[in-house]
Amino acid sequence: MPSQAVHEMLLQSWSATPGDVHTGVIRIFPAMPKKWANASFTNLRAEGGFMVSATRKNNKTLNFSITAARSGKLRIKDNFDGLTLKWNFKGVTKTGDVYEVNLNKGQKLQVLAGNHN
Repeated sequence: MPSQAVHEMLLQSWSATPGDVHTGVIRIFPAMPKKWANASFTNLRAEGGFMVSATRKNNKTLNFSITAARSGKLRIKDNFDGLTLKWNFKGVTKTGDVYEVNLNKGQKLQVLAGNHN
């Protein structure tokens, strides 16, 4: 399997208006086969220069972190199957199925995912 295909299973990001860093949406583990229940990656580059790392176990995302290469709005698609997300930043909003937060260059968003109890 070509490495680009594997990258697309782990991380996707694209913009309806390429070059505009404020329109892209990052998708973490968007196309993982069920038989790949456990996976992780470190520092894959997403649209807008964001560096993304994430861990998945038993077909659920456990955590992820995103570091901003430049200041701007970070947009993340919610494909976390109803898990509660614990953010290290205040001001994260959700519109529809997209989380948004503003980051300054060099800031790192860290997220832990857990079950609703």
